[in-house]
Amino acid sequence: MYVERPRSIRRRRAVVAMLALLPVLALATACSPAPRLTAAVFLVDGHPTALLHPCRGESVTTLAVTDLTTPSAPSPGAGATQGGTLHVPYWSVRAVGDERPTQVRLLEVPAGWELSPDVVFPLTRFQAGYRYRLGTGEIADQPVEFTLDDLGALGPGQVWAHPSPGRHEAALDRDEFFRAAEQYCN
Repeated sequence: MYVERPRSIRRRRAVVAMLALLPVLALATACSPAPRLTAAVFLVDGHPTALLHPCRGESVTTLAVTDLTTPSAPSPGAGATQGGTLHVPYWSVRAVGDERPTQVRLLEVPAGWELSPDVVFPLTRFQAGYRYRLGTGEIADQPVEFTLDDLGALGPGQVWAHPSPGRHEAALDRDEFFRAAEQYCN
């Protein structure tokens, strides 16, 4: 036999159910930090260079450039079908000293930094027609994808960066990049 419960009991159960979900929702959203804009790319004497602008009190301790154009190759000693890891040309450096430059000429190791030892297929030069991704290794930082054509089209004082998180990279004035980066610091 069906007995209709009073609305107050149904409402109370609904409230209890929603309150029980709040911790789960809080954990789910807490796991994803808000995106930040930390890096831009531009040319210095014809060479791709990272411009770094971390949030106050933070520093960039890792930089990596990935070749997005070259097809992946299986890791040595293991075929792709045998559980081998696929690799692409990659360049990565990390800070080992106190040096925290605001500009880094890509594919060169800055003073007080070292090449990451886990690079299997090192990226040693940039090529026209190839697409690259610059990342800082921080989960919240938006990586910047670029080509040499993107950088070559920049005007004086411009950098290639995200105008805001989630938007595609574009040519920005250097000051515009700094303002956007500051705006998204937590």
